[in-house]
Amino acid sequence: MIQVANLTKSFGRHRVLRALSFRVGAGELVVVLGPSGAGKSTLLRCLNGLVQPSLGSVAVAGSVVDRRTLGAVRKQVGFIFQGVNVHGSLTVLQNVLIGRLAEKSPWSILFSKEDRSVAREAIERVGLGEKTFARTPTLSGGQR
Repeated sequence: MIQVANLTKSFGRHRVLRALSFRVGAGELVVVLGPSGAGKSTLLRCLNGLVQPSLGSVAVAGSVVDRRTLGAVRKQVGFIFQGVNVHGSLTVLQNVLIGRLAEKSPWSILFSKEDRSVAREAIERVGLGEKTFARTPTLSGGQR
């Protein structure tokens, strides 16, 4: 699913990632762990195209991540920023449905039964099924 080959990223003279290579198969769970400044966020930003590698490549589902493939790649790779970005007056389901807006026409933003089903499956997958209709201020930081 994700193939990283000789990924190097430098900011000026400061090299953050050095010839990093790995593969993540479909359904695998991977944890990126390291001290502050180790390059974890830079790696993740390279995976979804927010940062361009200095050298090497990243491929998602067989497509090399570059400007031409960015839209398609971002439909397959979720990225959750460290800061919590949920809308406090909405329920968990409504916050998750916001992610489906990328699939909608600007002229029709009503959510279908399928949209709701996909969102509820995602909520169940992360163990928050009982919180589906809870407002986000009632959640713990980790649940958000």
